[in-house]
Amino acid sequence: MDFYNEQIYPKDGPAKKSISRAIPLRIGTSDEYYLSRLERELNEAFSEFIPNLVVYVAGTDSLSGDPLGLLRISSEGIIRRDELVFKATKQQFSRPTSALAWCDGILAGRFDNSEPVHWPKGLHVFSNSPRITPFKKAVYGEKLLQSLIDQFSTKIDFTEEDLINELFKIGSNTEIHFPDEQIRLQTGSTGSEYKLLCSIFVNGHLQGRNYGTK
Repeated sequence: MDFYNEQIYPKDGPAKKSISRAIPLRIGTSDEYYLSRLERELNEAFSEFIPNLVVYVAGTDSLSGDPLGLLRISSEGIIRRDELVFKATKQQFSRPTSALAWCDGILAGRFDNSEPVHWPKGLHVFSNSPRITPFKKAVYGEKLLQSLIDQFSTKIDFTEEDLINELFKIGSNTEIHFPDEQIRLQTGSTGSEYKLLCSIFVNGHLQGRNYGTK
């Protein structure tokens, strides 16, 4: 199932033909129509087909004012959209005959993150941890990135290569931020063996394996 602005996507025939349940929207579509249509389509789709796996991919270019999506969905509408999808999907995997249901995120099932969270516009750096309990290296990386933005916002004479080089410096930073309780919790470590993971750029041997950051 695919909701999309019919004026801008998809523009190629093969992609359009591959959408089994297409819901084209007009420019300027707002919350009321979007959400009522979504709820109806979800109910109809799940009544016609019982999935073994659901992959949900949804961004925020449908937000009102976004020049890419050209829709008029409010922040509250985005949250309501996610709630409708989560609720309808979880019902499919909560049947008496269902042996397995994964209702958590990708963080090893350690955190209850099934409720959508709206983050305001701004600079946000994410790592493999919940945003409310970030790794120390993610906090440090955010400070480095903000400093770089501030620095280049006042510069006039710089090239794209200059900016890329500075970004690579941040991405290859090896400063260790240890101890980090959140990394320790997520790795299940009891000692200092997770210290290797406490830098933005990780490069070395971890549990007998070569480990590199990405």
